[in-house]
Formats: sequence, structure tokens, C-alpha cells
Amino acid sequence: MEFRAHNPLLVGEWEVHPRMNRLKRGHLEHRISPKFMLVLLRLADARGEVVTRDELMDAVWGGTVVGEAVLTRAVSELRKVLCPGESSDAAIETIPTGGYRLGLPVREVELRSDSAPSLAERKAHIHESGTTAWRARV
Repeated sequence: MEFRAHNPLLVGEWEVHPRMNRLKRGHLEHRISPKFMLVLLRLADARGEVVTRDELMDAVWGGTVVGEAVLTRAVSELRKVLCPGESSDAAIETIPTGGYRLGLPVREVELRSDSAPSLAERKAHIHESGTTAWRARV
């Protein structure tokens, strides 16, 4: 299954928001470059299978001439965000002479149209509480 670039997903404990180039876990939030997000999405799309360096380079940088160091940097940065303080291969495993494999579970986040409060609900909440604060429904 190929992830649609606009839909959020869960990678391990991280909420991944591709449209905003943002990863979020609890109160922690990291913004990453659009190219690094594409690397993460391509690895997530592989569902635990190995993705070669060439496949990643083609998928993310296409016809642009860049060195492989940029991919190495992307993987390094993603590892720091996804598994801070843990083994560097816990999140993204390096496969010698093969490429990379995402070592975290991946799930698509179901977007429910009724998950956000309607305008009427927000107005009612403001009227009842006298405040503009709103909590997401669980």
C-alpha cells in the first residue's frame, strides 16, 4: 500500500504529518525538511522491507544531481528524531550493501469527518464555558 502524501500516519509512537513536514509525540514536535519527509514516507511505504539507496535517491531526489551523503544525512537526522538516545538502527536499520529498512511499526491514521467540532459545537462550548478553549473528543 502506498501512503498518500497528505494523510497522517503513525510510525512507532510518532504521529507523522507529511503536509506539514512534522513529527509529533505527546508534547514533542519536530519539523523536518520536505526531502527528509519523503525518505521517511518511502521507508514507511516499504512496510519493513529493504529499500535500496538507489531507490531512495530516485524517489526523493529524482533527476537532481546530489551525492549519497545527502541520503546518509537524511537517515541520520530521522534516526535522531525517531529514537533519541537509543541504538541508531532501532528506527532505521542499515542493510550493508543493500539499503535501509524501517524498524518501527507503521499505521495509517484514520481521518474521521466527525472528529473536529462543528462551528455550532464550538459556539455552544464557548457560550457554556465562557472560554475559547476546546478539547479534542476522544
